[in-house]
Amino acid sequence: MSDKVYKKLKKTNGERFAQVLRNYHNGLLEIENIEHIVRHAGRGEENATKLLPYLMHMMAANDEDYQPVAPKDPFMLLKQAGYDAFHADSLEAQNSIKHYYARGELLCTFDDNARYKNYHIVHAVKENVDEIKREDFKGVEERDDEYGTSVISIQMLKKGAFISIKNRYNHSVPNCDNTLNSNPDNIIEGLSEALKHHFNVDFKTQKYPLPAGFTLMNGQVFHYNEERNNFYYGHQAWAVNGAIHEVDRGKGDALFDRYLFDNQTKTLKKVDNNINDNFAKEFNKAYGGDRALHVKQGNLYLGDALLIGAEHSKIKTISLPRLKTIGTHCFFKMRYLERLDLAQLEKAGHNCFIGLPSLKVLNLPYLKGVEYSCFIGLKSLTHLSLNKLHNAGDFCFRRLPILQFLNLPNLNETGMLCFWDIPTLKFLNLSRLEKSEMADFKELKSLKRFYLKSPDMAPDDLKDVVRKPRGPRPRKMTRKPRPLKSV
Repeated sequence: MSDKVYKKLKKTNGERFAQVLRNYHNGLLEIENIEHIVRHAGRGEENATKLLPYLMHMMAANDEDYQPVAPKDPFMLLKQAGYDAFHADSLEAQNSIKHYYARGELLCTFDDNARYKNYHIVHAVKENVDEIKREDFKGVEERDDEYGTSVISIQMLKKGAFISIKNRYNHSVPNCDNTLNSNPDNIIEGLSEALKHHFNVDFKTQKYPLPAGFTLMNGQVFHYNEERNNFYYGHQAWAVNGAIHEVDRGKGDALFDRYLFDNQTKTLKKVDNNINDNFAKEFNKAYGGDRALHVKQGNLYLGDALLIGAEHSKIKTISLPRLKTIGTHCFFKMRYLERLDLAQLEKAGHNCFIGLPSLKVLNLPYLKGVEYSCFIGLKSLTHLSLNKLHNAGDFCFRRLPILQFLNLPNLNETGMLCFWDIPTLKFLNLSRLEKSEMADFKELKSLKRFYLKSPDMAPDDLKDVVRKPRGPRPRKMTRKPRPLKSV
């Protein structure tokens, strides 16, 4: 039996994955339906090794005798655990805990007006929530710590097979949608059965936590790269509402982050139409329907030109020379993108180039204007030069933690509250800036060279490093002038 299972695992998860399980403990291959359980758990030695503790616990749990206990009232149990809890059965109730969340850490739930219709939602707030301050946990955040679990949302799919417990940090911590291993019994013993009985719903839980990057979907372990709005995106597959959807690679389709390339229509499509993200729309304007588009080895090409480079369905590089203008919310929260080349882009709408934590190279040689809230949260970028940029809206160039060089030689106008929280910035060229707000230039602690047309625009703490831009140099005489001839 184990040989047969081994061959199945080898086919679906790869030889190294199968070898790790067999060599660690042969009993793992005897777990009932193990090949079905780990079918979407990824490939390779690394993923298999991460899952060993979980699978060993599963194997041991199969040998234990389960003694059913009469279910109690789930809200009374949560009260015993120190929570004030309620059933969020309306949009107003669903969003009623929003004020407990810090800016930038709001749940995706609050943007989903249909969540309460599809899920049984139980919100639970610690009785002493006002005493648990966000600032006391800055820099030491842990998903299941006192702050993270002081406000939780237990969400159970109404048709069953899926449960998620969300915490107060949201995506500021990894695996945030699997708080307490999404097992209500880790809040207080007996809560899982109490919830199942109260809401007449079924879901599976495990005492032993899954490692980061894995979740349970209707009894199957799913390895994912990113979660957003209860959609889990993995390698050529995504999961939502307890079901796993595989990409039809035989038809030439492919998954890139949270976008599906449809080989028949030659277009990109958002897997989740409810997210505010226009990358697919802007791509299709420039490239949609072009018959030269095709997928090769998990990358998207136009003829021989690489447009989207990916690794295990994670977008690593983008080069789109046809784009000249883009609308709002584009190049937005692409967590694995390392290089972005838009050789002809001239104008971008608001909320572009945000939340790209892995981006190291940004090439925008002809960009002339951006609207508000652009260039935010680029955590890996050290140098940025935008030689053609003339104007930028409010709230641009913020939270750039390792940026050292920012060259904007033709920028003549910015909105308010720009250039904030760039603690390692050493060089800033704004030599043609005509208009800016005095409230700008916050947290520029390392600035050494600051070129400004008017030093009066700089705050007092930066006046010592301000340099006035040099004017044009006089032309050198290449030869001596000829003497005047006498008449």
